[in-house]
Amino acid sequence: MQFLQRDRKSQEMKPYLNSEIIRVIDEVVHSARDRKVLRLRYVDGLTYEQIAEACELSPRYVAKIIHKHEMAVFDNLP
Repeated sequence: MQFLQRDRKSQEMKPYLNSEIIRVIDEVVHSARDRKVLRLRYVDGLTYEQIAEACELSPRYVAKIIHKHEMAVFDNLP
């Protein structure tokens, strides 16, 4: 499975393999809960509401976790 992310520099959509995303999430995110949230979003493709239900969090808090880490994750992808 691939996840597409817009490259900020070139504005092109770049495909990333799940294994690449998981590797980077594991490297840059220290909280196990936050890693789980990011994997559910970027690897499994769940919505904020689905993640919130699975992790017993509010959708608003899920969004906060994702936004907190997404720059670090995508800046470290090849």
